[in-house]
Amino acid sequence: MLAGILLATCPCLFALDPTLDISQYAHTTWKIRDGFVKGEIPSIAQTPDGYLWLGTEFGLLRFDGVKTVPWQPPPNQHLATDVIRNLLATRDGTLWIGTTSQGLLHVHHGRVDALVQPEGLSSNSIGQGLFEDREGNIWVSTTEGLDRFRDFAVTTMGVNQGLLQAVVGSVLADRDGSVWLSTINGLNRWNNGQITVPNTGNAKKDGKLNGQDPHSLFQDSRGRIWISTLGGVGYLENDRFVPISGIPSGNVLGMAQDTAGNLWITDEFHGLFRVSSRIEVRQIPWGELGHKDHASVLAADPSRGGIWIGFFLGGIAYLEDGHIRE
Repeated sequence: MLAGILLATCPCLFALDPTLDISQYAHTTWKIRDGFVKGEIPSIAQTPDGYLWLGTEFGLLRFDGVKTVPWQPPPNQHLATDVIRNLLATRDGTLWIGTTSQGLLHVHHGRVDALVQPEGLSSNSIGQGLFEDREGNIWVSTTEGLDRFRDFAVTTMGVNQGLLQAVVGSVLADRDGSVWLSTINGLNRWNNGQITVPNTGNAKKDGKLNGQDPHSLFQDSRGRIWISTLGGVGYLENDRFVPISGIPSGNVLGMAQDTAGNLWITDEFHGLFRVSSRIEVRQIPWGELGHKDHASVLAADPSRGGIWIGFFLGGIAYLEDGHIRE
């Protein structure tokens, strides 16, 4: 528990110095070959007590900064040994665990609640979407729909509630309190308890974007909803989808906006794209960033103004003023 004591007594450890380059940070690695843990770690979360929770293909581990231990639930409580797909530490200090085939688990107040399909969960296979909105609602995507937990009561949303298709690929919380949902059959929007098909400028209100299904979703600083499709990228404004020229058909994996108002888009096959506030597009092939692999995630850094880029085969880079710093 030495790491926990240090965290509790040294406020300086709670944040990295934003004036330093990434190469100046102290860096510690815990490797699989050194016996740290077996297999892949697809999810990490930290609860207010300082512990890191590691979701692995062999179950849940607790990490105190020195060693990992398999977490044991209270007596007569059950914890899945299934692959843990994602973790969410919520503001109230509880932990939500999404598994590949054993449903959703909620660790709180010294007990573990298991939520499975026979009890109302849309599917026992939890997807990649697991997040807490500003009102404290917990949103969970599964292979059969979308579930919302509010005051510990589950609300299941599927085709019968208005979803165009049960499989939800991306979830975006709008600043106005609504939630955008991209399904493999069109775009939906949840607002005030109702799921609707938003206007996209088509003659037929079918949730399509120029005949294409939505994939990634992002809201920019102006409130516009950016949507990627297999045909390209565009945004919704005044109930109309506006496609952007200069971004080819591809597989968009993420979007982020820097403090200058530039939108950054990572495409698996075509590289990194910058869309300026004047909708000017610049393409940066992955080779120009010194990588043969593509980036799989982007994250804005509002304190410094740049963008963090995470690469598929490992490594991160920081992009600022058009320059990459590894």
